[in-house]
Amino acid sequence: MEGTTYIADLLKVLKKYLWLIILLGLIGGVSGRMLTSEAQPPTYEASSLVLIKPLMNETNTIINQTDETVRFLNTAQTLINTNAILGPVKKELKLKDNVKTLAGKVRVSNENGSHLIKITVSDNNPDKATRIANGVADVFKREIGSFLDVEKVNIVVKAQKGQENEFTNVPRTNANTVMGTIIGLILGVFLSLVLFYFLKPSNKA
Repeated sequence: MEGTTYIADLLKVLKKYLWLIILLGLIGGVSGRMLTSEAQPPTYEASSLVLIKPLMNETNTIINQTDETVRFLNTAQTLINTNAILGPVKKELKLKDNVKTLAGKVRVSNENGSHLIKITVSDNNPDKATRIANGVADVFKREIGSFLDVEKVNIVVKAQKGQENEFTNVPRTNANTVMGTIIGLILGVFLSLVLFYFLKPSNKA
């Protein structure tokens, strides 16, 4: 009986403050939509491919040569994202990005355990992505001999203008609008109960 009375009272409260619940739901939905960032410009990726072989000592065993090659390639990849390589790239391409920002745009990977290093650059400007990818490859080829003993370094594939991969960034407008509406409705119900509790007439003995 008490449960039925409680539910009836709750329904009366919700009905009485329905306008408040709906209002807060609308405000929440609009806020969620407004807080959603506008559609971000697409990101473009351009890649260049570099072949690099270390200068090996003929007296080393095959196992030692393999371990040394792995260390060599790891070192070479790490060097690409340092000021030693990106500093000259920034200067030669006259980029406004600082080296730290530039490093965040450059991704380096080894192709299937081979001697090929893939340099991938992401940017909102496709031409800039291509220029940086080729610039990094050129500087790497020229400067790597100052840090490592190399047998040869060749740029196998250069990034081509117009062949960049495009990735579209889609904003979560609908999801944020729905989430904002739900939060607003919940807040409306909670506030309705609070108002009912504080504004209801007290029962005198």
